Parts: sequence; C-alpha cells; structure tokens
Amino acid sequence: MLTIDTFRNEPNVVGVGVGVGAGEVIFRDGEAGSEMFAIVEGTVDIHKNGKCITSLQALEVFGEMAPIDGKPRSAMAVARRASYCWFDGRRFSPCS
Repeated sequence: MLTIDTFRNEPNVVGVGVGVGAGEVIFRDGEAGSEMFAIVEGTVDIHKNGKCITSLQALEVFGEMAPIDGKPRSAMAVARRASYCWFDGRRFSPCS
C-alpha cells in the first residue's frame, strides 16, 4: 500500500488515479482548479512563464493552491515521462 505523508492521518480521503503520457499537460496556468495531485509514479514538471521551475517525483504533491485559495492555477503541470497521479476533487474544494 502506498502512503503519501500528506494524507497519513486522513483515512477517509478517497481519490482517483489517472495515467498521463509523456508531454501531456495535466493543467494549465490560469485554469480553475478544485483538485490537488500526488504523483504515484513518474515525473511531473511545473512550468511558469514558459520555464520549468521544478520537477517532481513519486510521493510529491502539486496543484494544491487552487483548491485552497480558490484562485486560478498559477502554473502549468506537464508529465515529463509517462506518469500515474492520484487526485481528489471532493476533499480539497475551495472554502466558501
């Protein structure tokens, strides 16, 4: 069983897995977002202003700000290689 530290104390978090191909955009800068992602396998690059600002690996989380602050995505996420990510849009919805 995979344990992602962010969720270790949240036994009721239910997520969905999604496979993405190399070069596939997961989300774009400016898009609305209500889910965060955790990388199960693969590598995801985060781009801002046309430049890669970081590369993330398995067990790292990304996309968490949009559901927290309710603002559009501030960067673009692209799979560097074939990846499998877990996400949950119900648990991390914007606060009203």
